[in-house]
Amino acid sequence: MELQHLEPQVLERINGFLGYGAVRHLRLVQDMTVLPKHQRQAAAEEAATPPAEAENADALRTALARLKQAVEKGATGRSRRKGR
Repeated sequence: MELQHLEPQVLERINGFLGYGAVRHLRLVQDMTVLPKHQRQAAAEEAATPPAEAENADALRTALARLKQAVEKGATGRSRRKGR
């Protein structure tokens, strides 16, 4: 409701950003779609696990293990320089 009231200002800002009359009017749609329970659960699980995380989990785990070893070796194997 409020967005309908603010439509002229929204259009002015959009077109001011784009530099010309790219948008003439807004079409506001209210969608009250309700998914079946199994689809809601699947969507929630998908949103909880980003695809990149799932694909790169093993590579990340390996890289972190190597980093940990390098840090431990560096901390015990040599002294740190003063002034840094």
